[in-house]
Amino acid sequence: MAVLIGRIIMAEVVLAFVGVLLSLPMFTSDESTLDFETNFYVRVIFLGLSLIIFIYFLLSWNYEYYIVSPHGVSSNSGIIVRKAQSIDIPAVRSVLINQSFLGRILNYGTLTLESPLLKDFFLLKNLPNPFRHATLIEKARLEAIEKMGAENVIIPK
Repeated sequence: MAVLIGRIIMAEVVLAFVGVLLSLPMFTSDESTLDFETNFYVRVIFLGLSLIIFIYFLLSWNYEYYIVSPHGVSSNSGIIVRKAQSIDIPAVRSVLINQSFLGRILNYGTLTLESPLLKDFFLLKNLPNPFRHATLIEKARLEAIEKMGAENVIIPK
């Protein structure tokens, strides 16, 4: 819910910015002012491009989701190009939480899962209640390590 509120606030800011830009004159000096028809078409094109970009970002938020289970974490995203990524819980070495000021107020943040098996970090962006998810992942990791036994634990160098 908090992430949705943050997205709505961001959408309102973007639309307000577009409205301000559309209300300004195109050029300030008299000799470089476009005629009314050209000015109108430039503003319509700018508004159309702004709306396309806004709709793309709105859809990309809706097509990005994460699945956290006792066996692993998977991330799925993308509108045109689908991207899927997963990591097994026992392979997770550490869980880092990053929250902005607004994220602390609205209770969302980014989890960074670190694993020696991955070349890069595994990010769960704009996750609601990140401390709860980090606790669940850490608890599942410890349970998986206990099941596997100490000889199969990945120890970072």
